[in-house]
Amino acid sequence: MLRNRGVVLSVVGALYGLSAMGDQMALIALTLRLHDQGRSGLAISALVIAGVLPLVVVGPLAAPLVDRVESGRLIVVVTALQAVLGLGLAFVTDVMVCIGLLALLGAGLAVVSPALLLLVPYGVLVTAHTVGMLLTSALIAPRIPVTWQPRVLAGSGVLMGVALAVSSGVPVFAVTLGAFVLTGAANSLQALAIRNLIHARVPADVRGRAFASSGAALNGANLAGTALGGPAVSLLGGAGALALAGIGTLVVSVAGAPVLLRGQSDAQRTPTEVGRTSTEAGRTSTTDTDRPVGPARD
Repeated sequence: MLRNRGVVLSVVGALYGLSAMGDQMALIALTLRLHDQGRSGLAISALVIAGVLPLVVVGPLAAPLVDRVESGRLIVVVTALQAVLGLGLAFVTDVMVCIGLLALLGAGLAVVSPALLLLVPYGVLVTAHTVGMLLTSALIAPRIPVTWQPRVLAGSGVLMGVALAVSSGVPVFAVTLGAFVLTGAANSLQALAIRNLIHARVPADVRGRAFASSGAALNGANLAGTALGGPAVSLLGGAGALALAGIGTLVVSVAGAPVLLRGQSDAQRTPTEVGRTSTEAGRTSTTDTDRPVGPARD
């Protein structure tokens, strides 16, 4: 029975992840379509609001439905309806119809989210992760100098990978709880380091583009992880999936550390040092080229 429940949770989790990914892709695609059509900023704002507002308004209204209908069945039905709505968005050109369909997609997400929480109880560990983020953001992250951020980014990735791997290999609840506090701390340090590095190293005229690209990559990775998490748990079990996540995070962090630290070394060179190097290079060049050349002596 437990195995069957695990398979159901995996399928439902994958469906939810794919649904959430589809919602975000639809919002981005429709925004770009309206922009290419020369629509007003008001229309684009209405589109974005239509995708977000149902999460606030519909959630409380859907609470009785979530309590009465079995969660797994509700998620499957709602995500199937969302797929139909998404297919309709691909062929609709009227702005008001697009906004209405996108609002319905958001309403579906507002129904599915609490149903998934009822189906999958993992609250204590999520709270531990959140506590780690909050404590680090308030007490540690603001005190780290900007020049340390490359090391912080590499080190926090290693910390997260080790914490996830330890939580998968040590079947002790207290250890797992502490490990998830550390993953929250690492997450907070990573977010601050990325923001500070973009501010410090990206020219001001393209900084907005850099933040947008970074956010898109992060959101895409989160959605992909949500979609793949269910099948990973089904194939490897909970501990195996955590181990895979930890080892993958650790490998990526160690592989990227030399690039980050090399960039830090270049960025820490002061303008005086750069000017001195250029002056010495110019002096050497002048000395070599201006040396008088006389007749060869026997």
